[in-house]
Amino acid sequence: MAKWIEEENGEVWIPTSTAAKMLCISQVGVATMFSLGTLQRVRVVPRIRMHYYLLSEVETLARDPKRLKRSITHEVHQESRILGDPAKVDATFMTAKQAREFLGTSLSLLTIYVNQRHLTSYQKVPGRSPHRFDPYEVRVLRNRRERLARIRVTNREFRENDARQCGKVYVPYKRDLRALSLNSLKPHEQQMDAWITTRQVAALLEVCANTVFRLRTRGRLYGEKRSSETTPRKRKLWFFRKREVLALREDPEYQKGRERFRRYCVPLARRLKAETAFVRHTETNSLDWEALGSQWRVIEGGDW
Repeated sequence: MAKWIEEENGEVWIPTSTAAKMLCISQVGVATMFSLGTLQRVRVVPRIRMHYYLLSEVETLARDPKRLKRSITHEVHQESRILGDPAKVDATFMTAKQAREFLGTSLSLLTIYVNQRHLTSYQKVPGRSPHRFDPYEVRVLRNRRERLARIRVTNREFRENDARQCGKVYVPYKRDLRALSLNSLKPHEQQMDAWITTRQVAALLEVCANTVFRLRTRGRLYGEKRSSETTPRKRKLWFFRKREVLALREDPEYQKGRERFRRYCVPLARRLKAETAFVRHTETNSLDWEALGSQWRVIEGGDW
C-alpha cells in the first residue's frame, strides 16, 4: 500500500488510490479531473512513478456539493443509459459493429452516444447479451451528424467569403507543433514575471505548446487558468510558475529524456535510423560489387 508523504511545512500528499476512495470515483476519474483542471496540485515521485495529490485540495473537493452533482462515476453512467425492452429485439436490430460502420464512428464514440442517451441499448439478458440497436434511432443519429457536418461546411464558406470581401485570405486554425525558442517570442513576451504563459514556458524549455500541456497533464508542471487583460473579452489562459519551469529545465532526468528524444525521435534522427536500417537489411546480392571495388579492401583474415 502506498504511504502518505508529510512535509515539514505541514502539507500532506496522498496517492491516487486514496484520492479515488475519498472522492468515490475510480483512479482514471482522478486523472481525468486533473486533466480538466479540477484537481491542480500534483506531485510525482520519480523512482516509483506515482502521482500524489494534496490532501487539503482533495478534502475540499470531496465536501463540495456542486461536485457531487456533477461527478459521473461508472455506476452513474450505467444508470443513465436507456435500457430498451428485451422483448423488442428482433432480427432487424443492428449489432454494435454494424451500427459503428453505419455511423462511421469508433466503438468508444458509440459508447458515448449510449451514455448521453442519443441511442438506446437493447440486451436480451441485461449485462450478458451483446448490445443491439434500433435501426430507426441509428438512422436518425446519422442524419443529425450529417446535418452538423453541413453546418460546419456552411460556416467555413461564410468565413471564407467574409475574409474575401475584406481583402484578406482565410487561414483555418491549425495547431503549431514547432518548438519555440526565446528568439521566437514577441517583444511584449520577453519580460517574464513569476507566472508565465504557455508560449513563454515552451520557449524556456524549447518545446512546442502542445508538449507544455502534456507536461501539465503528467504532473511535471503546475498550471492555473486566469483571465488575461491582453486577450479579447478577457479570455482565460494557462499560467505556470517560472521557478518550477526553470527547475524542470535543470532536472537531470528531464535532460536525459530530452537527449533521448533528440537522438531517436526528431525527424533527422528518424531519417538516419531509416537509412541505417535500409543498409543493414539490404541483400548483398543486390549490391554492385564492381562499382564498390575501390571502396573495399580484403584483410588477411578474410574479412572485409
